[in-house]
Amino acid sequence: NCRRPRRREVAVESTTAATLLPATTRGVGFGALAAVNGIGDLVSSITVGLLWAISPAAAMTFVIAASLGGAAVIATLHPPEVSTQPN
Repeated sequence: NCRRPRRREVAVESTTAATLLPATTRGVGFGALAAVNGIGDLVSSITVGLLWAISPAAAMTFVIAASLGGAAVIATLHPPEVSTQPN
């Protein structure tokens, strides 16, 4: 099923957001995540579409570079220490 990878991506994003955000701002954080995802999907689709019209190789080069850049950013994030003790 082609939808399975997207479901996994959403699960990883939600778990990461829940880990990085304090409980008091988690709801706003999830809303911001959804907004950024939507805007990012639109911008990336337009960008890759325009590049594809010029050259499919240019479009794929951009996609690979963006993916590697995103992976590098994620690899450098260090989640804050989360206390398991109630306040």
